[in-house]
Amino acid sequence: MIRVVLAAILVLLPPAGRPAWWHPGAAAIEWQWELDHPLNLHSRSDMGLGAVLLSGRLAGDPTVYDIDGFDNSAATVAALHRAGDRVICYIEVGAAETYRPDYRSFPARDLGRRVPGYPQERYVDIGDPAVRRLIEARISMCARKGFDAVEPDIDDSYADRTGFRITEAENLAYDIALAGYAHRLGLAWGQKNGDADPAFSRSLEPYADFLIDEQCFQYGTCSIVTPPYRRAGKAVFEVEYTLPRSRFCAAANRDGFDSMRMSVALAGGRQPCR
Repeated sequence: MIRVVLAAILVLLPPAGRPAWWHPGAAAIEWQWELDHPLNLHSRSDMGLGAVLLSGRLAGDPTVYDIDGFDNSAATVAALHRAGDRVICYIEVGAAETYRPDYRSFPARDLGRRVPGYPQERYVDIGDPAVRRLIEARISMCARKGFDAVEPDIDDSYADRTGFRITEAENLAYDIALAGYAHRLGLAWGQKNGDADPAFSRSLEPYADFLIDEQCFQYGTCSIVTPPYRRAGKAVFEVEYTLPRSRFCAAANRDGFDSMRMSVALAGGRQPCR
């Protein structure tokens, strides 16, 4: 079933060998993930500057910033570009947030259960074309602001209790359609988590340009979610929140991950592995 769905939407991608968007590869990438508030370009903590490796050596400054697509302006993105940096646009694709300006545009019938731990966020019915159009509008916002890529949070809601009947095949078709839309706008597309099912990563990797994963060392899921991206030579951006770096950095560096320890608030600061 999944192979049929994927074959049907393969036409969404441009011909092989003709990259029209950023392709982060497996070479080490210094990056910063700051979602708690608008990025302060004058804050060393927000900018991830002055980080120190386990060895005590000063880490390089970030060249990739993953920041909130709604909260940050085109001027912030342009300033990062002037510094030679790439910028990833964080949006949710499987939920709607009451604090976003587009929340009231989601039909009431498409708002499901609240996301556990996030009472202001509700899962959406990704099978409704109206939802897809609203999420495409979010992707278009990222493009208008000049971002280089999209981090699509909650892109695996088929594995959650959303209030809707969403199959894995339907979720893959939705994600791949959004990836194709982003690519047509010149944006790279990522996979976010998806640790519970190795088939999900295998099916999505051909359409995604990088992986962002949380706590795969803590929960022992690195071998589930990362192998397709490692084999394809694509970037694996990975973060731990509670494990000390001594517990995961050696393995992360061996496997070529761009791993860090960060505060779960993602409010600035970083402790990179390499």
